[in-house]
Amino acid sequence: MGPGPDSLFERAEHLEQEGNLQEACECWRLLAEEQRDDPAVSCRLAGVLVELGLEDEASRAFSHALSIDPGCIAAAKGLSFILIEREENELVERVLVNATKYEKDATVYFLLGIVQDRLGKRDEAKHNFESALKLRPDYEEAYFNLGLLFREESPAEAERLMRKALEIDSNYAPAHRELGWILVGRGGDLAAAEYHLQRSIELDPGNEWAHIYLGNLMWRKGDLPAARTAFMQALELAPAQAFPKSLFAEFLEGTKELDQAQLLYEEALSIDPADADLMVRLAGVLRKRGNSGSARDYLVSALQVVPDHPAALRLLSELDRL
Repeated sequence: MGPGPDSLFERAEHLEQEGNLQEACECWRLLAEEQRDDPAVSCRLAGVLVELGLEDEASRAFSHALSIDPGCIAAAKGLSFILIEREENELVERVLVNATKYEKDATVYFLLGIVQDRLGKRDEAKHNFESALKLRPDYEEAYFNLGLLFREESPAEAERLMRKALEIDSNYAPAHRELGWILVGRGGDLAAAEYHLQRSIELDPGNEWAHIYLGNLMWRKGDLPAARTAFMQALELAPAQAFPKSLFAEFLEGTKELDQAQLLYEEALSIDPADADLMVRLAGVLRKRGNSGSARDYLVSALQVVPDHPAALRLLSELDRL
């Protein structure tokens, strides 16, 4: 006769604590089969499965736990983390909205804010981030994400919220990054903006946006070598993204390095071939280099994507007058 449920439970916990996740997982699988009406066991199994990278099976275990107990907050949160990674935002929203009917939980409200922001439900997202903060006033990620939602409509409020996040965790790299960019946008203390962007890079050197923001700031300050370095670092970190290439191309266009600017615009356009703005920028460089025919072709293509693109119409009119 095999071990009973209690001894199997103890063995599973011991193996998990020892880091032997494969054997622990087998024990949790046996327990989950024996105790199919216990949501806690399904959640323990799902947690180990997540650590092993078996997210499909983990999502089924979390879903089973919720079918037994719709108010199981651990299962709702665990399943939501998996679904958020898959960008199944509508499903995540349903799971989390249901969870709020059973318990007020800061993480549930925070995750609900994240997915509602993705779904374009900005007011609902703000409300849920605020609900998370009422339950957990030291939730720096909630302050940060709420701050992101205020960047355009109220930069001052966004700045306040980023500072609150940093009061809680002074080493929170995303808050340093976004606070630095907010300060750049507000045209205030550029030295403070530079400090926060540099601090963000120290804490998280692999984030391309911190380098992009810093490059823009240095460009604005007239420190072209520092701007070039920052833009090149962003390119190295995100070689498959169009935006870092197009931004550096714009910088090179300003420094009259038109051959390199053209090359980068072409690379960016190969990544995002339907971007009318990129087509117009490339056409502008081609015109400066004396290649009016190719410039005209790109402008016509841009107008096929955006028929009333003002810059494309203006440049095409100028070429027609030549």
